[in-house]
Amino acid sequence: MPVAAPKRTARVCIIDDEEPFVSVLREELAREGFKVASALSGGDGMKLLEDEPFDVCILDINMPGLNGLEVLGRAAEQAIPAEFIVLTACTSLQTAVEAIRLGAYEFLAKPCSLEKMAFLIRKAFEKRLLRQDSLVLKRMSEGRGRIITKSRSVAKLLSEAGKVARSDAPVLILGESGTGKELFAEFIHENSSRSAAPFIIFNAATIQHGLFESELFGYEKGAFTGALASKAGLLELADGGTLFLDEIGEVPYEMQAKLLRVIEKGTFYKVGGTKELHVDLRVVTATNRDLPGMAAGGRFREDLYYRLSSVVMELPPLRERKEDIPILAEDLLSRLPAGYRKKISPAALDVLLMHSWPGNIRELQNALNRAAIISDSDEIGPSDLHIEPVHASNADRPGAAPVLVSLAEMEKEHIGKVLGHTKGNRKKAAEILGIDVKTLYRKIRLYGL
Repeated sequence: MPVAAPKRTARVCIIDDEEPFVSVLREELAREGFKVASALSGGDGMKLLEDEPFDVCILDINMPGLNGLEVLGRAAEQAIPAEFIVLTACTSLQTAVEAIRLGAYEFLAKPCSLEKMAFLIRKAFEKRLLRQDSLVLKRMSEGRGRIITKSRSVAKLLSEAGKVARSDAPVLILGESGTGKELFAEFIHENSSRSAAPFIIFNAATIQHGLFESELFGYEKGAFTGALASKAGLLELADGGTLFLDEIGEVPYEMQAKLLRVIEKGTFYKVGGTKELHVDLRVVTATNRDLPGMAAGGRFREDLYYRLSSVVMELPPLRERKEDIPILAEDLLSRLPAGYRKKISPAALDVLLMHSWPGNIRELQNALNRAAIISDSDEIGPSDLHIEPVHASNADRPGAAPVLVSLAEMEKEHIGKVLGHTKGNRKKAAEILGIDVKTLYRKIRLYGL
């Protein structure tokens, strides 16, 4: 079912050195329903374009210092995505041709009517949205966001995700590493009214703690040593779209209050900035950590947890959806380069079905990639997988040496089985194991379950 483009207001930037003209135009365009900002020189205008995302820029050609053509050239070099409507009091065919060559959407001579200006802004905005749509279609044609399943539990989650996508409620996706949390987040984005806008991913586990704030919120020039120019953060880049915060449990405690403000009010400050900025975005988060336990232990803000968990979706591990292994294997192999697209033998498939897959789909993908590379035939066999076949017991292997494991390994395996039996219900699992819930939480973290 087609998804409507986001109904958001065009963000317009005016760069012109005639202050009375700018003042009137700002006021009139605001009345037309546009979000408007302005600068009175080419240099200040370029800084504005670098700092904030705009859909359309009204640009004067004849300005002292950095002129309009130079602004257009720099914007093209930096791949600034705004559509430019060029204005000038002195019409010149050569100037018009140069402006169009540099990427201008339209060239207008002063004075021009407000009606024509508003009409062109809306047409330029439509072009920008269409260009974003084409990027989304390209992304979908490349297979991103596809979730393949025969599992009833996963199909049910997909149905719920489709319904959740229609709202702007925050979503918290739980699950072990490699279960496809990012794919589910992208599925929610692609099925929302924000699908034509950016889907921005921020993995908190890969960022040094000292860089969290500058990466998310951006910074002003001179905010710290090495900040030679202002930089937009991921929040600004995600404006109008979806921000996916992966590994949310790794966000430093001191940053969590600022993140809560963004989710509740849509406002924030850049590092070193004094101007309050506004964004309109949807936040989806994911973790394999025990956030309730972290909140109870004072390592994660309870108010942020409750705000993030308006909707909670828990993805099952691959060992609980083994009916998906054959179709996942076929799909993963089909995505390999032409020379490595091989079939998998029935015996190799049996090995895949017997394996417990602690690394989930990511581990399956790595195993198949390696097997496809080292296999000498058009078919992957059991020996190509380098996965030890699982046997029910030593009784099935006469004369075989007993497999000896540590007590920790036995405990880890047993806790995993009990959690699987209770479908992740930690309270029931703790009762079966004869330990309290707090002890179970500690062991889950210890063993990475």
